[in-house]
Amino acid sequence: MTTRAPKRGAEEFDPSGDVSINEFVLNKLTKKRKMMTQADYDDEDDDDDDNESESESSYSSDEAEDEETGNNPAQAGIIEKLTLRNFMCHDFFELKLGPQINFIIGRNGSGISVGLGAKASDTNRGQSIRELIKDGKSTSRITIVLKNEGPEAFRPSEFGKKIVIERKLVRSGVNTYRIKNEHGNVISTKKSMIDEILYKFSISIDNPLAFLSQDKAREFLTSSTDTAKYDFFIKGAHIGDILDNYTKTNDNTKEIENKVKHAEAFFQECNKTYKKASLIYNQHKKSDWLRKQLRVLHGKIYWFNVKHIESKIETYNTRLNNCNQELGEITEEIAKCDQAIEQKTPQRAVFQQQTSQAETEYNQAIDKVNSIRQSRDSIKADIKRDSDEIRNHLKEIDTYQAQIKTNQELITKEHQRIDAINGGSKDVLRNQLDHIEQQLTKYNIKHRDLRDNIAELKDSPGNELGQLTKQQQQSESRIKDLITRQRKYRESSSDQYSAWGNNMAKIIREINQIHNWHNKPLGPIGSFISVKKDHQKWTPLLNTLLSKTLDSFLVSDESDRAKLDTILKKYQVRNSIIVRKFQRFNFMQGKPHGCDTILDILDISNQDVMHTLVDVNNIEKMVVSEDRRGAKDLLHNDDVACVLLLFSKNSGQRLSMSNNTERQDPIYYSDDISKFRVDNSSDLVDQITKEIEEERMNSNQIKRKVQQARQAHQRKIKTLEDELTVLNKEIQKLKNKQGDIEVKLNENTDLSKIERLQAQIEDDKAQISRYEGINESMSEEINTKRNQMTEIKKQLLEAKKQVEIAVDNKEKIQQELISFEADLTSDLDSKKHYEYEKTKRQQLIQATEEKISQGKQKLEELIKQAEEKCAREEVVFSPDDTHDSIANEYKSINDQIKQVEKAMGKTFDQVQQELEEALSAKQKAEQELSDLTNTAKRLRDEMNIRIKCFTIATNSAISQANESFENSLSLRGFQGSLNIDFDTKTLSMLIKTNNKEDLKRNVESLSGGEKSFSQISLLLSIWRVMDSRIKGLDEFDVFMDSINRTISIKLLLHELKNYTKSQTIFITPQDITNIADLNNSMVRIHKMDDPRP
Repeated sequence: MTTRAPKRGAEEFDPSGDVSINEFVLNKLTKKRKMMTQADYDDEDDDDDDNESESESSYSSDEAEDEETGNNPAQAGIIEKLTLRNFMCHDFFELKLGPQINFIIGRNGSGISVGLGAKASDTNRGQSIRELIKDGKSTSRITIVLKNEGPEAFRPSEFGKKIVIERKLVRSGVNTYRIKNEHGNVISTKKSMIDEILYKFSISIDNPLAFLSQDKAREFLTSSTDTAKYDFFIKGAHIGDILDNYTKTNDNTKEIENKVKHAEAFFQECNKTYKKASLIYNQHKKSDWLRKQLRVLHGKIYWFNVKHIESKIETYNTRLNNCNQELGEITEEIAKCDQAIEQKTPQRAVFQQQTSQAETEYNQAIDKVNSIRQSRDSIKADIKRDSDEIRNHLKEIDTYQAQIKTNQELITKEHQRIDAINGGSKDVLRNQLDHIEQQLTKYNIKHRDLRDNIAELKDSPGNELGQLTKQQQQSESRIKDLITRQRKYRESSSDQYSAWGNNMAKIIREINQIHNWHNKPLGPIGSFISVKKDHQKWTPLLNTLLSKTLDSFLVSDESDRAKLDTILKKYQVRNSIIVRKFQRFNFMQGKPHGCDTILDILDISNQDVMHTLVDVNNIEKMVVSEDRRGAKDLLHNDDVACVLLLFSKNSGQRLSMSNNTERQDPIYYSDDISKFRVDNSSDLVDQITKEIEEERMNSNQIKRKVQQARQAHQRKIKTLEDELTVLNKEIQKLKNKQGDIEVKLNENTDLSKIERLQAQIEDDKAQISRYEGINESMSEEINTKRNQMTEIKKQLLEAKKQVEIAVDNKEKIQQELISFEADLTSDLDSKKHYEYEKTKRQQLIQATEEKISQGKQKLEELIKQAEEKCAREEVVFSPDDTHDSIANEYKSINDQIKQVEKAMGKTFDQVQQELEEALSAKQKAEQELSDLTNTAKRLRDEMNIRIKCFTIATNSAISQANESFENSLSLRGFQGSLNIDFDTKTLSMLIKTNNKEDLKRNVESLSGGEKSFSQISLLLSIWRVMDSRIKGLDEFDVFMDSINRTISIKLLLHELKNYTKSQTIFITPQDITNIADLNNSMVRIHKMDDPRP
């Protein structure tokens, strides 16, 4: 079968010819333009031209009717407002535009085109969008509000009456778009949505003549060559884009026609091969009987395999039934284990409660022993102090008795002296007396100081002893806290949320059961965070610092917050709820380098939790350091919010800067259980156990230091008392010596001295009597306290017995708990064993079912294959049949067939396969040839139809442009025309400036004003053809004088008033408000202030 391409007419394009598609179209346009030009001069038209002219006239009139339908402005696709922020020279600029003609007096900024998606190179303001951002700023925003009303509105149900397009420019990163509706809600962030809007409203943002920048406007208005005018016209009328598309389509058509030729040759070859294979096949049909026997034997092999697979499937079914029976028995054993474990679970709580109670009783007994010991020590100290006081009093009595004896001896001597009066030097005695009085004064001061020091030491134990006692109390309190924390961690090994209370697990389950969250709440936040293994020492400080956040929940909006708050109130939980959109951002730029932050030492499993900690707590700026000196240097880094230091086991420090002043704040660790996630609770329990042992060793050391401090304190008091006793003796000696000297100074023959000595003896006896009374009273107190001591010893023995009982009870309960745990572990191990066996049986069942399924699948395939060979009824099996015996029989018959086929050169299977392959190849080649031929024909037909339409549309566009150009020239009484030559690719303007001229002149021969007028007329004619909803022209009059500027503006107003449905924006630095024609309802004038530097 051969398919030939249809013959083409003389005016149709031939893709396989030497003429390119562009040359063909341009030649046809040139011929058409020559015929139309000839008709203008000769007033002669042929039939074809009449038809095409009628079509063009019809097209033009229809389009004119569409344009002139109503004078109201467009209701959709025009710009209502433009807003610029940090754009080029503008900090902030806002402009509300009219719906039709706008004159902006001021400096341009390229905001509209860039806002609608244009590139920086399209604005001639730079090669990169970043160059349009104002100097000193990092971002810029352009906002354009488009009107979106009436029947031409774009998706009014989504956007409403306005479409807001916002483009954000950034110096680093990706520039973004946001397309919003009239309520400010973001509908899309994709550039493709803007392209769809521009296409809907026919806004040609990429066309160089739709928005003429300063440079493009200057280039167009001053262009002098016909080639440049031709290029502007081709681009403005979209003719160049259409020709490029035609070229690509033509290349595709040529490629397909080449494939048609190859497909036709391939089809002929396939058809020849098929005929040859058919001939050989017919020759092999003569040996049918042997082949039938061979076919049955071949089928018998397959049916033998079927029988074998059926036997295997039966074996597997038996195994499956046995496994299911064993699985049922194992399931019953697991249920028994679960029942036993369930029965023992309440006992576990009882044992734990008994253990806690025994621990409490033990601690209470120890506290009672310590309290009794303190009472005993206090009484001991009182007895010792009273005994020492009595001894001191006895020494004083001995002293007074010695003084009495001395005075009696003096009295005797005085009597002797009186009997034999002796004289001496009075001055020497007075000097000795003065010296003794000075010494007595010093000794009295020292005596008073020693007495005060002794009293002070007895009243207060001293700073060192007080601090050690406080440390001892703190250590014992910390041991209790650690024991409590150890117990909580043991309890939390089966509940990861136990650190947040007994109800937290229930709250999490209820959150998971709700499926209508906007975003599922995350929390408690601490359950997503753990401290890295190498930084565990920071855990108490971070647990205290981040405590509130670790307890909090995280939701994405107020709706989820209200639902979560209801759940928390239901369980009477007061955890905070953080409302934050689940958005992520780059915070690494503000993170300090070269040092560890809280972010570095935490392992955070959820990105939203991590960004929340960064957002709420600034963990990426909080540095952890063990070097205090280096920490102060880190504070001068602007990225560092504060520096955290470890101070002691119970506290840390936070260093920060406030008003250029270094600030140090202590952080006292909380006694609460850690709110961080614990991956392995047993390691944490072991660590706390180790801390308890260390703290107990520390407590014992402190106790020894307290005992040593008390002993040192008592020794110090004893030393001072001994020193006071020696000083009393010295004072007494000085007083005796003073008395002797005074006696000598006042010695007379009277008995006054003897009387004074006797009075002294009486005073000493009174003192002895007073001390004896005090000693007697203190001895009674000592006896009373000794009786109390005996009672306290009894109490201490009883308390120690209670401690031993508590220890025995504690050990007994612990042994019972260990025994119970062993039984429970045994039950759990049995359950695990049965579960393992259950899993094994399930896996075996699954594997067996898969094998049965595979066997059945394979059986179906084998049955299908066997049935293709022969029916099962045709095969007869004997008990002696084996795979080998069937194969041998098959081989015997096959050898006979081969002997027959040997003369033919090929087996029947080979011949049959070759015939099938040849037929398939022929059919495939025939179908491919038909498809390619039809595709090539459709492409050729479509191409010629489009060329005809393009020719008509292009000629119509040229006619419209000529009409617009002539109408514009007529405003000044000019006549002229546009001549487009597609061969030379030129566009020339021929103009006659007055009726006196016989011939039209080239535009190059006109004056500057006439030339500018002509160029603007050309621009208006291109705008007429381009039909863009929004057009712009920047600084078009910068090189015009006032007269030509007025004429040009009047021309623009005159022509543009016909385009009521389009919006035109002119930007000029000149003041044009004095032009009379601007006082028009279609015209709006905007005066811009110069942008601030």
